[in-house]
Amino acid sequence: MIAKPKYLIDKLPGISETRVFIGGNYSFGSRIEDIADAVKDCGYESIIAWEFGIGRGAEWHSSGHIIKQCKYAVFEVSSDAGHFFEMEDAAKYRLTCLCLWDAHQGSSPRISAMAQSHPVFLNNNKPYQNTRELQYLVYDFLRSMKARDH
Repeated sequence: MIAKPKYLIDKLPGISETRVFIGGNYSFGSRIEDIADAVKDCGYESIIAWEFGIGRGAEWHSSGHIIKQCKYAVFEVSSDAGHFFEMEDAAKYRLTCLCLWDAHQGSSPRISAMAQSHPVFLNNNKPYQNTRELQYLVYDFLRSMKARDH
């Protein structure tokens, strides 16, 4: 049985100025949820692709359609996954982004050199040690965006 999507792809919650796309390896659901909780705590709308019931084979197109309706993005990039394509779309649509990665991996995340050399990653990436630090980095990022926009 397929779960009913939380949102329709053409009816994202909130307004574009408050939407934060959250991307990464979706099999790390708890980390994505930790980021979403921090986003919500800051008064923004968390936008996660899995909440839209995207069918197999439509991920790339649908993800791009969702991203272009957001202003910000936070990517959890601790492992190789589809976030590279999402980072491309975020750059294309000029989203302000933050990339987070697990500091226990060493001096850099275990992702491809292509992803590590991407401008979205290079412009703003931060390691985190634990959930509290991950959420603090999200808070800091969104608070700085709020201050910049006002």
